[in-house]
Amino acid sequence: SGDLTVAAPLTAPQDVALVRAPTGRVVIDAGVTNTVRPLVRQDSTGTFVEGSFIVGDAAGLAAAVQLINTLPAGLVYELVVAASITLDRTMSFVNTVDIQGLATGVTISGSSAAADGLVLGSTAAGSRITNLGFANFTGTAIAINGARNVALRGLMVSNAGTGLAITGDVGGTTVQGTTLRSTDTAIRLTDAKGVIIGGSPVADRVRIEGARRVGIFATGLCTGSRVINPVFTTSPGTRTRLNLRSSRNLRVIGTIIEQTPRSRSATGATRPPISLFGR
Repeated sequence: SGDLTVAAPLTAPQDVALVRAPTGRVVIDAGVTNTVRPLVRQDSTGTFVEGSFIVGDAAGLAAAVQLINTLPAGLVYELVVAASITLDRTMSFVNTVDIQGLATGVTISGSSAAADGLVLGSTAAGSRITNLGFANFTGTAIAINGARNVALRGLMVSNAGTGLAITGDVGGTTVQGTTLRSTDTAIRLTDAKGVIIGGSPVADRVRIEGARRVGIFATGLCTGSRVINPVFTTSPGTRTRLNLRSSRNLRVIGTIIEQTPRSRSATGATRPPISLFGR
């Protein structure tokens, strides 16, 4: 009983701190070592009840992804990214994860070996991604493929082919307080049902700071999906802000055009609230 602190560094990706039936807190010392340091907790029957991982480099992250995908389904596995990392492979999850940056500015970057960043499959429903950057992906930085009740918040996505791609029935999924900068396509929706992007409070809005092709592209049936108060900057600007022509049932409620100092006015200009529907 009481608190247990694991102070000795776990120095290899396979190192695990395994605690059975604790009655107090279990803490892994936050001293930085660039490896995966997992904490896996079981109850008195040996059933997994929690998994937490801290990673600081590409090898540790890859090991954590592999291990999380082999653990029992139905739990939420926490993954804390302690330092900026350049991927050597795409992160694909089949289990539910809570991924967060340890500090502001922590960024996961693409490479020639990792054109895509993060992929959440349908069984990763309920995942949360917060306080993290994604940069330099020639493919798609973040993809949600049929995963419901996912929450993305406080993300910075920059220099990507597609910033965020959402496909299929993702009911209950939200994307809020996130910026997409210097992408080809900022957000791509394909038959995306039940997603809410942005919101009325300023802190919930999604900013698109320059998309070379289109800000928000939607195709197929997007029933139950809403884009609320997306913010588009004028410098950098976006070639086509909304392309909804091949979509149906998507609602876009309000658009905000933010003038920048390089434009005529330094104040934001807001369009009256509107609702746009695909054909």
